[in-house]
Amino acid sequence: MRAYRRGERLLAFTPSNDEGISVSGGPPTVPFDFAALRAANPDVNLLILDDGLQHYRLRRDLEIAVVDGRGVGNGFLLPAGPLREPVTRLQEVDAVVRLVAPDVAIVSGTDARHTRMRHLALPWRNLRESGRSADPATWRGLEVHAVCGTANPARFFAMLRAQGIAAKEHPFPDHHRFVPGDLAFPGAVAILMTQKDAVKCEGFADARSWYLPVRAELDPALTALVEDTIRGFKVA
Repeated sequence: MRAYRRGERLLAFTPSNDEGISVSGGPPTVPFDFAALRAANPDVNLLILDDGLQHYRLRRDLEIAVVDGRGVGNGFLLPAGPLREPVTRLQEVDAVVRLVAPDVAIVSGTDARHTRMRHLALPWRNLRESGRSADPATWRGLEVHAVCGTANPARFFAMLRAQGIAAKEHPFPDHHRFVPGDLAFPGAVAILMTQKDAVKCEGFADARSWYLPVRAELDPALTALVEDTIRGFKVA
């Protein structure tokens, strides 16, 4: 997300990619007054940032790093490898959370600094009719296409297979800017995508387009660590 500041006036809030649009829930550029926003929310004393670890000038009270099933790859930094920071950076954060497959149970442990989380699929939602949901069994045995422009399309496609959906898979690069031609599947009865990709397709997607919301399930030990930190208690 990008904002352009002039004094106390925040000239524009511009979600620069799908994640920003998902968070803002509004049009691409939303002008608003920073001072007025702060005045309207005087009790706010907590900021949660995504991808804030590399902003070293930002003071932080708690750092959580999430590592998915791909691990650290070859261990090298970009462009030689997949990492933005050295593996040793994980030794400096307050907690490391490993994203596991949906069928792996989350068992609460005693070490809040090393926990697991998983994504649980919620009911499918239609892009054209937000109140309309669908049972994946409806599409079994029919022509279904799935598009995915995330960092790990294989994870999304695996969730479809777990639901018994044999979709024709169309992976795209992370943060791909979808255009109508990307969804041109004349014979498809359903076109499936992530919620992250859906925000970029809602302007031209037709009634065959569906997205899969997910909910993160965390280890209660991690939740306790965060809550204790917010309350100002020192966690041993």
